[in-house]
Amino acid sequence: MINLLHICWKMLANWSVFLLLPVLTVILAAALTRLCVFALPKVGLVAKVTGGRHIHTREVALGGGVAMILAFCIAVLCSSFLAPSRFLPIGTPEAAKLLIPLLILLPTGIIDDRWGIPAKIKLALQILAALVCWSLGIRFTSILGFHCNTFFSLVITVFWITAVINAFNLIDGVDGLASGVAGISAVCLGGILMLKNSHPHALVMFCLAACCLGFLRYNMHPARIFMGDTGSMFLGYSLGALGIITCTKIATVSAIVVPILACGIPILDTSLAIWRRVTYKMLHRDDPNVGIMSADRHHLHHRLLSFFENNQPRTVHVIYLLAAVLAVVAVICTYLPRHLPWLAFFLALIAFSLVVHRLAVIELWNSSELICNGFSLSRTGLILNLVHPLWDLGILVFAFLLSAKHSHFSGRNDLYMLLHWVTPVFIALILSRNYHIFWNHASIEDYFHILLYLAVGFAAAWLLAQLPRVPRGNSDLFFTAYAFTTLGIMGERLFIPWIRSSLIKYRHRNHLATDNTAGVLVYGICPAGRTYIRENINSRVRNGSEHIIGFIDRDKTYTHGYCVGYKVLGDINALVQIHRRTPFQKLALCKFDLSGEEMKKTQAFCNDHKVTIVCYTYREETL
Repeated sequence: MINLLHICWKMLANWSVFLLLPVLTVILAAALTRLCVFALPKVGLVAKVTGGRHIHTREVALGGGVAMILAFCIAVLCSSFLAPSRFLPIGTPEAAKLLIPLLILLPTGIIDDRWGIPAKIKLALQILAALVCWSLGIRFTSILGFHCNTFFSLVITVFWITAVINAFNLIDGVDGLASGVAGISAVCLGGILMLKNSHPHALVMFCLAACCLGFLRYNMHPARIFMGDTGSMFLGYSLGALGIITCTKIATVSAIVVPILACGIPILDTSLAIWRRVTYKMLHRDDPNVGIMSADRHHLHHRLLSFFENNQPRTVHVIYLLAAVLAVVAVICTYLPRHLPWLAFFLALIAFSLVVHRLAVIELWNSSELICNGFSLSRTGLILNLVHPLWDLGILVFAFLLSAKHSHFSGRNDLYMLLHWVTPVFIALILSRNYHIFWNHASIEDYFHILLYLAVGFAAAWLLAQLPRVPRGNSDLFFTAYAFTTLGIMGERLFIPWIRSSLIKYRHRNHLATDNTAGVLVYGICPAGRTYIRENINSRVRNGSEHIIGFIDRDKTYTHGYCVGYKVLGDINALVQIHRRTPFQKLALCKFDLSGEEMKKTQAFCNDHKVTIVCYTYREETL
């Protein structure tokens, strides 16, 4: 019994710091934040009501990031005295490494919150802080399994830290959003470091999460204080620098995926902002007020606010949930086997694509406009037919290298080996005349044609490899290379028309409907229904005042299918359920196969719900 108590006491003494220090940090951060609520307005740090992209309706104290920075610095420095020797967070020298760049970011944030700093100067100071961080040893040493030389390490490290700083700056637009997302990211990275036995850095992560939690007490809606650029730059820098440390502690090729997923929401929002502003600038080249650096009200939180009718708590909770989902995916990627790095990238791609598909409405619409209006058919074909040969050659080289590694083939001269193996296949691709095909409108015969010539080219390469004085390769190597090459080439050929047709379909769906546009439900999967859709799209007047919400049809086999890019929502008896889910103001009858009883029920429904019912028909006449 005594031994058991001794063991429990020893464990409590060793691990209590992971509970004690974050709790003390929460209390300290909350106390400093409360002090800032009263002190900051006295020195002019107040967020005034300006409208535009700012949604607050009263003056609020600004610059609360000062409280988080002070609490974090005190926690990191005090941990050297509170923690047992083997849990020293980074020791005093390394603690300075993490805190020194804050000497640049703290005054920059305070000055920007109080008087404002031009964007270019602020970016330059952020890059300077990232350079200091790199010079102190917090840097990427390898990416995707490849060792980084000094120059590449410098570029990647500075880009990553600067990008994460600005990502948190952009997402700080709703009460409690940036601090809550940063807290989730810090807990995720801290948990990963804890499981990887990097206890000191995990403790620092938990202290960062505790700072966010203490500040969140006064930042939740209705907020009594905003963190300002001081806080957003601090959170971005801290998670960027600690994300690099996390990446170096995970000895897998997919390690770079983990910090990206952990900070997924801010990174995604920034990527969408760049995509949106670039495409919008390309569509409005003559507008001098449009640019990549121009602020707008189309960030993720603005869209969700519009969707939830300005309900800030609900908006924040949804984004918290998205951040937590990406954090869980990051943890899963951490424990994938070392020989399955592609699975980590696949999971990350699925996670981001699901979010993009649901939220990147404006970006996809802008891109579809560029595809439909900005890029002519001939110019697109010329560009693609210049890219195809380079892509095919790269896929061939990659496939042979990957197959040789998979087959444990060892050659004395890789370049000489690739020259003999790749050349016959590439000549076969050229002779196939596939570079004269416009793949946006290719037929099924064109795809079988390229498969046949690929097979001929690989057969010729295998026969050449059987000759003397030529690098030999077994049949497994060539078959594996053929499979990888086919996947890469055919995938690229199929992806181009798919993305083009998807964007055109997205444009025709007209997702950018406003509250002033009337929803239209179309009855009838028939040529008249499709013609009605096309007329609605091509009519500028109707396209601005109406938007199609979907189809219905008497035939239940069509339900949950698609017609001209619009979903079939149900049959004629599902009008009540459809109107409850998605209210519509107009019902267009394009097919006249309803019985008298069904027509009476439909008219009664439209009268009860104030839905306009119209008939659309066309007829053919012999001239």
